[in-house]
Amino acid sequence: MLNGMAGQPGALVSAVAEQKTTPVASPLAYRTSHLLMASALRAMFRFEVSGRSNVPRGSSYIVVANHLNWLDAFALLLALPKEPQLQLVGWDTIFDSPRLARLIRTTRVGFIPIHRDRIKRSLRRPETGRTLQQSLNSGFPVVLFPEGQVGCDEGVVMPFRPGFARLARVTGMPILPVALSGTRNLWLRKKILVAIGSPIDPRGMELRTLVERTHKAMVGVMPEHRAFRGLKLFERRLTRLIPSLTNWTAADL
Repeated sequence: MLNGMAGQPGALVSAVAEQKTTPVASPLAYRTSHLLMASALRAMFRFEVSGRSNVPRGSSYIVVANHLNWLDAFALLLALPKEPQLQLVGWDTIFDSPRLARLIRTTRVGFIPIHRDRIKRSLRRPETGRTLQQSLNSGFPVVLFPEGQVGCDEGVVMPFRPGFARLARVTGMPILPVALSGTRNLWLRKKILVAIGSPIDPRGMELRTLVERTHKAMVGVMPEHRAFRGLKLFERRLTRLIPSLTNWTAADL
């Protein structure tokens, strides 16, 4: 499950690079797989993206989004600029799925694993902080899901864990709130809404205030969820296409 750095206590280490550099071009395997993925997803679903003009230009940024199903990460890859390459942050248990592990390695998608085990996560926190900061300072946007788990209800934004805010305060990078709607239950040609909010400048803002403001911003741009009464082709198969990234009910959490 993708997560928001788990939001554990403890300050992140200092930024490892004072000077921002131009990121290297994305690997050919990634650019090719991105094109194929975009084509396949657009054939399966109808994407409607708003707020693309809010994406920061000329600097890196931290994407925070709500999390409802396996499609979320792919929807973000589709909605946001493919250059510079996004770095997705997620639980290391994703590699427990041979299919997902193979997909990540084959497509060369940017992925930064976080230990799901609390003790290991605590021990590796400084190293993780350096990796995230190095990515941002090198010009690569970082994507986090600060709810820390996959939700069960459309339109509901769960409380945020503060890891993303600590990262923003240390690096000074703007936070880009993105609200996803329609990804909870999936069927063929369903409309998926991606709303990109205005970037938030973290400088000079207290941690708690930054977390609350980001949560409020995401709720504020969340598209209205409307019930669908038509034919839902392949709903169960598409909803559970990647079971490890889907919860049927709260009991699955």
